[in-house]
Amino acid sequence: MAALDGKKILVIATNYGVEQDEIVVPTEQLRERGADVTVAAQESGSIETLVGDKDPGKSVSSDTTIGSVSGAGDYDALVVPG
Repeated sequence: MAALDGKKILVIATNYGVEQDEIVVPTEQLRERGADVTVAAQESGSIETLVGDKDPGKSVSSDTTIGSVSGAGDYDALVVPG
């Protein structure tokens, strides 16, 4: 896979109920490859993930709210877990 240095990626999610591996794995992989990843949720604070759609998973910090995102043209890619 090519390096993603300098690429801006936006991840959007709800604050509760996102499957853990659908947000954690892509976010970590993109960051490891050099992308500048911004996680946006409906509300500021944490995103409470689930494992198997029922068991509590890791909490993921949101960087901003979806309403505060300036514009799609500022990003090279969009990730929507789920």
